[in-house]
Order: sequence, then structure tokens, then C-alpha cells
Amino acid sequence: MKLKYKVNFAQEAVLLLISMAIMLITNIYGYGVDPVDSVKGIGMLCLIGFIGVCLGKFMNNFVKLPSFLWLAIIAILIACPLSPIADQVYDLSNKMEFMTPTSALGAFAGISLGKDIRTFLKMGWKLIIIGLLVIAGSYIGSVIVAQVVMMLAGNI
Repeated sequence: MKLKYKVNFAQEAVLLLISMAIMLITNIYGYGVDPVDSVKGIGMLCLIGFIGVCLGKFMNNFVKLPSFLWLAIIAILIACPLSPIADQVYDLSNKMEFMTPTSALGAFAGISLGKDIRTFLKMGWKLIIIGLLVIAGSYIGSVIVAQVVMMLAGNI
């Protein structure tokens, strides 16, 4: 059987190492988390990410599902109470700030946008208005859902 999708482990590892470096800087200097705890927690997240992305790309040969799904399944399995390493996962994840990955995400999004800036400019000002409306609509929708859930839970 010839596999259509191949996993480039080196490329995935390099991307995760870059992400890990950005997240470490953010977690240590931005949030003041202990460097050793940061390395352990972010290392665990990156290992889960590496396994999930590689598994997702490999599984695309059999069933076409997003890598994020495989990543989520792995994370759920290792963090569920039945997992023998659940306590270690909880300890490591509690020692890091979860807004840290947004720094890496923002950096990659900026690079991606900068790469396609000419295409973005050709789309015109209408796209900016549509983008702002989509962001505002998502925010307002999230606020409404949060309000309803908080009222139903009796928190407000």
C-alpha cells in the first residue's frame, strides 16, 4: 500500500520548537512563571501537539479528518481520570498560563498575513469592513451565550 500523505517529522519538529521558544519567552517574561515549570508544561503541550499533528497527517491516508481532532483525542485520553499520567498532566498544565500559546499564534498569523499582503490589498476596503463585522458579531454572540449560561447557572 502506497501512502498518499507522508509525515515530515523534521518539519513538524522544527515548527514546534519555534512555537515552544515563543511560548517559553512569553510564559517566563510575560507571566513570570518559573523557567523550569515553563519548560516542562510547554514541552508537554508541544509533545501532545507533535503526536497529534503527525497522527492526523498519517491518518489522512485512511480517513480525512483535521489534525486538530486527533490532537484533541490524544489530549482528552491522557488527561482523563482513567489515564495513569493524568495527575502529572494536571500538575504540568497548572504551572503555565494558557494565554501563552496566543503569542505564537499571533506571530504565525502575522507572518502569514505579511506573506500575502499584496493579495490582501487587492481585495479592497470592503474586506476590512466585513472582517470587522464578523469579529463584532462573534464577540456579541459570545457575550449573549455567556450571559444566558451564567443566568441559567445562577451566577448572575
